[in-house]
Amino acid sequence: MKENQLLTALSEISPDLLEEANQPVRKKSGTLWLHIGASAAAFLIAGAVWLRLSPFREAPVLPPSEEGSSAASSDAGTEAPATEPDPVFSQEEETTREPETENPIRWTEEPYVKTEKPSDECLVPLGSHLELSESLLDQINQAGAADRIAFAVWFLVDSSRVPEEYPPEIQQASRALMEAENRIGTLDNYGLIEEWISSGMSWPEAYARIEQTDAYREAQQEALRAKEEYARRYLRYWYTLYAEQDACLLSCGLEKLYDVNGETGLAYFDLTGCKAVYCGTREKILSLEDAFLEQSGHLILRGVPENAAELTFADYYLVSDRTLLDGEKLTEELKAAFEREETVLCRVYWKNLWGNLDTMDKREREELAARSIGLSGMAELEASDDLELHQRFLEALRNLNSHSAELEELAGRLFRDGELQEIREYSGCFLVTLNRDRASQVADAPEVGFLHVGVSEAAAPVVAE
Repeated sequence: MKENQLLTALSEISPDLLEEANQPVRKKSGTLWLHIGASAAAFLIAGAVWLRLSPFREAPVLPPSEEGSSAASSDAGTEAPATEPDPVFSQEEETTREPETENPIRWTEEPYVKTEKPSDECLVPLGSHLELSESLLDQINQAGAADRIAFAVWFLVDSSRVPEEYPPEIQQASRALMEAENRIGTLDNYGLIEEWISSGMSWPEAYARIEQTDAYREAQQEALRAKEEYARRYLRYWYTLYAEQDACLLSCGLEKLYDVNGETGLAYFDLTGCKAVYCGTREKILSLEDAFLEQSGHLILRGVPENAAELTFADYYLVSDRTLLDGEKLTEELKAAFEREETVLCRVYWKNLWGNLDTMDKREREELAARSIGLSGMAELEASDDLELHQRFLEALRNLNSHSAELEELAGRLFRDGELQEIREYSGCFLVTLNRDRASQVADAPEVGFLHVGVSEAAAPVVAE
């Protein structure tokens, strides 16, 4: 090109175009756009003008700006004439351009851990009939305009139902589940459990050992199958009542990833009460307040972990967190914890220590408590108006019912200074910090049933003590 032609082309460039060319552009997936200065942009655009006059020309494709528009097209006023690109240039572009990939989905909660319930989150109202969980709102605030954000939906509509109105197949599945769970209860309350308890074994130890028997495992598997079948039928029935709400969400441009009609995520839906998982940009999610009509019900949107679809019923239903083998006093889980850490928070379960105290009726316990404070019995206490005496009796009765004095005495014999953290009378154990050697020493005590991994109340797994 002659020098005066280049200068003419440069002089015709709009100042606005130069300003936009100087702005940074977004990094596209699979394509690296260089950040260029205003002067370099000017020469490139001039080169594009020259290409229009060249016999080897192809219409340039400028990267979009932050606002998603190209100033070049607006300044030009008309599109470049349609011409056949040179085969050489076309082939080179095909071999060097990397394919663009779709924006990945942003998941809005930490992955679920087996035996743990989803965290209860505060809900943030977004208008009169839409609420968002805190984790979802945080993700929305962090997301870019084009990011796809995953969320689960809990529909609230005025469609009350009583079990008698459910379809026959749901009622049948419900009865099957109840019968299966009752079989587990029968194993808990009769047979070996009763025999072990009568021989002096503690309730926690008896329950831990019954879970390792073949009969319990078979009953557990049967109940697990019944639970899954009931949840499938129940969830799908209720989802049919939300057809209008689902259609409204899809009409807002949201993408549905999966719902209760498939085999993916059924356990997650059963655990959370949600019925479907969608994704969409932050703009589309926040616009639901206006788009989702109030007469269509109320929406609760909550964060969803990426592994929600992988969650199974066995991950949280009838799950035991302890494995106590025959002849052992340390659970397999506690042994594994000592492999990872030198000192572990342990639960030390005690055996039944008080003989017929556990079988006394209320009046017998009261008589024993009255005698423990120096009275002849309840008759003497009831004839007295001494308030202090009555207070001493109530304290003695409380200690008798909870075995507080005996437990403190036992803890003093079992543990060293600083080891005991808490006495949990309601679950029959001490919460203690021990190393492997000390755990073995404590396990040798005849009063100790078994030792297991200790957990705080806030992180306690979904397993009944």
